[in-house]
Amino acid sequence: MVEAVKTNTTQLQETQSKLTELMNERRRIWYECWKNKELTQTQIAELCGVTRQTVIIEIRKYEKSLKRVYQILHQTKT
Repeated sequence: MVEAVKTNTTQLQETQSKLTELMNERRRIWYECWKNKELTQTQIAELCGVTRQTVIIEIRKYEKSLKRVYQILHQTKT
């Protein structure tokens, strides 16, 4: 039974990791489509079956992560 719990936990962690990767990829794609003016936030929402508010939130999360990466890279250069 203990081994089953360990296996299940490992599988769950791998699934969560993959889900995080997919969510980040979705944020990146939505951000690039919007930033490059290929699609509006409303169009993205309609195509993906979500609300415009969801698109706004996800794009903001991606922008924040870009800013953090930039700050980290900038700090290492100084």
